[in-house]
Amino acid sequence: MLLDEAHGAHLGLDARLPPAGLVCGADLVVQSLQKAAGGLAQSAVLLQGAASRLPEPAIERALLWLQTSSPSALLLASCEAALLDLCSAAGRRRLAAALDRGQRLRQQLEACGLPLLPNRDPLRLVLHTAAIGINGLDADAWLMERGVIAELPEPGTLTFCLGLRPPPVLTWRLPRLLQRLSRQLGGPALSPFSAPPLPPLAEPELPLGQAWRAPAEAVPLAAAAGRLAAEPLCPYPPGIPLLIPGERIDAGRAAWLQQQQRLWPGQIADTVRVVAG
Repeated sequence: MLLDEAHGAHLGLDARLPPAGLVCGADLVVQSLQKAAGGLAQSAVLLQGAASRLPEPAIERALLWLQTSSPSALLLASCEAALLDLCSAAGRRRLAAALDRGQRLRQQLEACGLPLLPNRDPLRLVLHTAAIGINGLDADAWLMERGVIAELPEPGTLTFCLGLRPPPVLTWRLPRLLQRLSRQLGGPALSPFSAPPLPPLAEPELPLGQAWRAPAEAVPLAAAAGRLAAEPLCPYPPGIPLLIPGERIDAGRAAWLQQQQRLWPGQIADTVRVVAG
């Protein structure tokens, strides 16, 4: 099992945090050191657990398809420095201080009546914007105009990433801003989101590469039912595909995609490229 633990480089380094993915049984874990440690942008590591069921030579051989023959010495040095710092005594002290600040900030926000979703990482605060009648993308735009940048806006939530050195100013500024946000944009709770009409496991009807290279045309989402997708449909963030090349767009999926287009204004176009013919 390969686990994407992009934001989890600090997990498992403190008793208050859940164990890292390797401890939970993952064979491989990808960690982005730029997101939860002090690494430069694009610095990341692939970790293999001691009990991994994958032989090392097979992993090395597979990486040959992706690795460059001219790796960046700067990024490699950044990875090493970030890992050493994170696991050092000073790094653990910084993490403990950040966790304390994150927990205090959560308590302040909850004391203000702001709805936060439960999660297991004190360095991630997830505001349940749907509960106060606000699309998370609208909340994100409002906050950015006031100098506060969240990590992940979604239609029903807004996630804040505090990092290993949360600014002290957050402890008084963020509660005030979020209360203003609630007063100015808030209203009745948004309707519950419907589950996507997707099977637990699906395969493209047409091989992905073939669909990607095939002649394609753009059609309105409302007219996409029955057609084969020619490219991914992927709002960013979070960058999770709602549709991949080669998938058949049935009527239920077409209606759901139209609903998503309304929830992700500016992120999903009102047309989709499909295989021509």
